[in-house]
Amino acid sequence: MSRVASSVRRALRNILRAVALLALVLAALYTVMVVLDALKPDILRVEQLKLDGFAMRMVPSALAGRYVFPLPTGGVLRGDYLIVAIITAAVSRGAHCAARSTR
Repeated sequence: MSRVASSVRRALRNILRAVALLALVLAALYTVMVVLDALKPDILRVEQLKLDGFAMRMVPSALAGRYVFPLPTGGVLRGDYLIVAIITAAVSRGAHCAARSTR
């Protein structure tokens, strides 16, 4: 194998690893947001509103505010956050598998 092909594979592997890590961090963020919104802790309410504003800007407009259901705990189940968390977890897994296959 030539040096150029080896360098391209290495670069592609590093890019895929970075995408996998970023998607995993986003999936974790949205999972935490789903739990916080469901529990509705009054102690963290101001910080939670700031995080919700940040997370809402990253949700695609087609999903924003959809599938929001009230819960008996006083919180809400944010279906839009849950869908984004599942999609980003799947992207993370796909990028990780693709990075492993470029060896």
